Amino acid sequence: GLDAGYGVAVDAASNVYVTGQTDSGSGFPITSGACNSNTDAFVLKLDPSQTGASQIVYSTCLGGSGFDAGRAIAVDAIGKAYVAGETTSASTPPNTPFPTLNAFQGTFGGIRDAFVVKIKATTSTSIESSGNESVFGQTVTFTATVTDTGGVPTGTVTFKDTFNGSTTPLGTVGLDQFGKATFSTSSLSSPLSVGDHSITTEYGGDPDYSGSTSPILTQTVIKATPSFSNLTGPTIT
Repeated sequence: GLDAGYGVAVDAASNVYVTGQTDSGSGFPITSGACNSNTDAFVLKLDPSQTGASQIVYSTCLGGSGFDAGRAIAVDAIGKAYVAGETTSASTPPNTPFPTLNAFQGTFGGIRDAFVVKIKATTSTSIESSGNESVFGQTVTFTATVTDTGGVPTGTVTFKDTFNGSTTPLGTVGLDQFGKATFSTSSLSSPLSVGDHSITTEYGGDPDYSGSTSPILTQTVIKATPSFSNLTGPTIT
């Protein structure tokens, strides 16, 4: 189909943001089902340090059943994108309206309406362990770090443990001023603690930053070694 870019912006980390229009539907490199079969606006973020499809940080369509196009884009210091464009997607059935959230005007107002969209800054979440492998009953501290191209995300992260096919939330902790959160435990999925545990953290996002999930950290818990140091033999007299 016809794909055209009309606006480009670059952030402090050299990521590239593009907006325009596409009528390629599912053929556009985007999350499955995000585009309609007609002309939609698109917003694309690219990381030039990567190659091929790995350059795409995110890619999404904005539109309804009419003609929708992004005409201009800007990005702020922390990576939030602001897109301006036009839409003819009417709000009345059987039409599919242009998607809105917290809109000043939430319904279609004429033959052709302008739109302004803010897209949250992307984040990356990582997780570390204070000791791996650990002994059954030993306290382990997990540290989650949420980062972005600028600024410090706020909000909470949830630590999760997947063991023997079952996922257990360990706890939810607020981020500190450095974008970090810690959680300590001595009982991973007790009583089936010995073995490999898949530990992840999920950041829920905040008004400026989108959520993200860490890669899996495999925490290995081994059996404790019995201690015989306090045992004494019989007394012979």
